[in-house]
Amino acid sequence: MNPTRRDMIAGIAASVCCQCGASAHTEPQGTVICNFRSKAKNILGENFGSVPRAGQSALNFIFDSIGIEPDIEFLMADFHHGSPIAYAWYKPSGFTFKRRIVMDRAYFSWDEGRLGWHEFGVLGHEVGHLISGHGFRRHVTSHDQELEADQFAGFIAGRLGATAEQSVAWTNLLTSEGSTRHPKRSKRKAASLVGWKLAQD
Repeated sequence: MNPTRRDMIAGIAASVCCQCGASAHTEPQGTVICNFRSKAKNILGENFGSVPRAGQSALNFIFDSIGIEPDIEFLMADFHHGSPIAYAWYKPSGFTFKRRIVMDRAYFSWDEGRLGWHEFGVLGHEVGHLISGHGFRRHVTSHDQELEADQFAGFIAGRLGATAEQSVAWTNLLTSEGSTRHPKRSKRKAASLVGWKLAQD
């Protein structure tokens, strides 16, 4: 039997940290789709390890909400200065792809006994990139890819029971100005809100 939304919220909020072993500093040997809040081309970090159970529960909820099996590795790491605070990555592996999301411990905490909307929103955004095939759809501009991922983040937050304000809380981590790759924050906040509204139907 599938868990109810209330059960899922309680499970995520009640989870405690279970940080596992770490690896030496590394940078991904694959294709990075999204460098969250960074223009860096190289991503350097260390102490790569498993997320707390609350983070994995949040990832599982996202996939349960869209009816597919989770196939994304979710890690935490300590990023070096100038690196992004989260990124989505994929790498060819035989006839399929390995997909990974890594978030910076300095900015995101999953072990405080509560559901953090900043964490959940950024996670939803990165998942949105990976399940939308960003990196393969060359005809879609980088701005449109970001806005698609933003809308997905708002939608998933809405499915979890977030208020409109909670569904866009994660966008406060963004800088207000845009770039050649990223739209300005106001547009991204609006896209996340559109996703939240879709989840209310």
